[in-house]
Amino acid sequence: MLTVITAATNRQLTTPDRVKAILGVDASDARLAFLIDTATSSIEGFCNRVFAQQTVRQTMCGSGARAILSQAPVTTITAVTLDGQPLGQDDYSLEGDALYRMRRGVRALWQGRALVVDYVGGYTLPSDEQGAAWTLPASVERAAMLLVAAAVSSTGRDPLLKSENVQGVGSFSYAAPGSTSTGGLGHGEAEALLARFEMPVVA
Repeated sequence: MLTVITAATNRQLTTPDRVKAILGVDASDARLAFLIDTATSSIEGFCNRVFAQQTVRQTMCGSGARAILSQAPVTTITAVTLDGQPLGQDDYSLEGDALYRMRRGVRALWQGRALVVDYVGGYTLPSDEQGAAWTLPASVERAAMLLVAAAVSSTGRDPLLKSENVQGVGSFSYAAPGSTSTGGLGHGEAEALLARFEMPVVA
């Protein structure tokens, strides 16, 4: 179970200026900001995770060889408790998103009922500031840009219209509402870019 302690103040996966500069999209900042919010929400739902850096508390079963922290990448661990007992920094070790139990400098099995970890995890996001650095993978930002560009280009068109033949009287083909030829985002390239960032849903 993941509980947010300090939520990210901004979760937008790109910015209006970057969308305009990189993709040449012609739209107002207000409109692009709205579409970026929509794209970000869709991507978070598709990947079952929040990409923005935030402070979280993760509660897991306290047994096994390692504990996987889902709000990756992990920046800082602030507290670890096992069955209510706080652990010191020498009692665990972090490698990537995996937390290991340590005893006398050697890895051991987690043995307990409940492991609770407070930590800061996630990516820093793109900014329009000069010289700004961020850690969000370029493929995630590009997926967000593609969804924004697709939304801009589809403005004024019937969203159910798949094809149109204007010759003569005309031939039209309509898609069923909610149908898509790809997956949950309805954009094959964006889904391919995000495939490695999808988190499994734990029932």
